[in-house]
Amino acid sequence: MKISRIMCTLVLIASAAAFGLFNWNHYRNMDTLGPVISMDSSDIYVSVNDPQSQVMAGVTAQDAKDGDVTDLMLIEQLSSFVEEDTRIVSYAAFDRDNHVTKAQRRMIYTDYVPPHFSLSAPLRFAATTGSVNYLSPIGAWDCLDGDLSSQITFATGSVVNTDTVNDYKVTLEVTNSAGDTARLPVTIVIYDSMLGNSAPTIELSDYLVYTGIGERLEPLEYISRVLYRGTEYAVTEEEGTFAVDTEGWSNWAKRQFSEREPAVNVNKF
Repeated sequence: MKISRIMCTLVLIASAAAFGLFNWNHYRNMDTLGPVISMDSSDIYVSVNDPQSQVMAGVTAQDAKDGDVTDLMLIEQLSSFVEEDTRIVSYAAFDRDNHVTKAQRRMIYTDYVPPHFSLSAPLRFAATTGSVNYLSPIGAWDCLDGDLSSQITFATGSVVNTDTVNDYKVTLEVTNSAGDTARLPVTIVIYDSMLGNSAPTIELSDYLVYTGIGERLEPLEYISRVLYRGTEYAVTEEEGTFAVDTEGWSNWAKRQFSEREPAVNVNKF
């Protein structure tokens, strides 16, 4: 009986020792550290047209156990703009034991431009008690996200009453994925449909033009034609800027024949 107890005790001691040795070897060989991320610079300069691989340029990851794990890296997040043309890019590197290391650096665009609006027609709408899609002639394009037309909204405080004749000064805005918001102040005209044909209709080659700071704009250069009471007029320069009908009757000639419709003075529209 005594020998049997001694043998049991020895077996228990041996088992405990073996278990402890196994755990010690496992702990000694266990990878407890994530990869080390290295970057050749704290800033990366990219074009808005560069592929994602360019954002990874100059970034590597090395793991003590697995070696080079750069191919397991990914871009975890791109921040909104933190300053002009600059975002923070966050990288994450993984080893084969699923340890994760993260790092950040600044990403600076070399050719970024804010979202731009476009306008295909005048913002004039007949008064109605029904709904009106005021944004139908308006588009927006962004160098990062492409077409943002569906995301155009009215800024807070912009109000238009569809059934009340008035000129409404409102602001449109659109925001891209980088958090950059472009705003466009416009005037939406609600007119009386009964009187809508009494004023000339002026058609433009471009309804919205972006210019550089200090760049001179000649608005009359964008007038393509004038329609008035069923007659089409072309724009010409004659003692000021006037419209002349497409049959070739000049402003002077129309003054000589009072029975004909007088030429339309664009300056007075």
